[in-house]
Amino acid sequence: MIDIDLSVIVAVDRNGLIGTDGGIPWREPQDMRYFQQVTDGHIVIMGRGTWDSIPEKFRPLPNRLNIIVTRQEDYVAHPNLEVRRVRDNKNPQGPKRPNAVYVNVRNSLRHALSCAHDKLQAREQVFVIGGAQLYRVALPVANRVYLTRVDIEVDVSGAKEVAYFPEMGENAWDLVSTTTVEGKTSKLTFEVYDRIYQGP
Repeated sequence: MIDIDLSVIVAVDRNGLIGTDGGIPWREPQDMRYFQQVTDGHIVIMGRGTWDSIPEKFRPLPNRLNIIVTRQEDYVAHPNLEVRRVRDNKNPQGPKRPNAVYVNVRNSLRHALSCAHDKLQAREQVFVIGGAQLYRVALPVANRVYLTRVDIEVDVSGAKEVAYFPEMGENAWDLVSTTTVEGKTSKLTFEVYDRIYQGP
């Protein structure tokens, strides 16, 4: 696996649910703002299902290099990415960053990390943003987890597909920060975990 400082960012309900039927079963503006704040200006890696679940008007995620992991070699994520440009949100008058909106299609996390490594710029970070299959592969090699706990229990009785965040593992992570706020419909707790590295 490519030697890269990898983070995972995810939101879960009380049972660790992250999605139903290809979408997020809650709408919390504060969680979306938090996601944008944390990932803005960085590289995001996602599965094709996660890409497809993003409303078309919001993709590619602006001011971020978007990398899609898919087994479909002829997948066309967006027909006109080469002409799209954005400026750095934190410095609107600064130089344009063309790579911020490019989508790169790779068929494995290893290839995606290789692409991210090649395009990594100073002070940038790399985030895996979903879905469940990619989280399972990324979590063992990630160094940090941004975990949002949404204080609801989603009713999945009518769902055809459900997705859960994998178990993080006991004694593998250190909770370094936690903040709780009242969301639009439920309480949100933003937690950040750093991996605990065991000595030889």
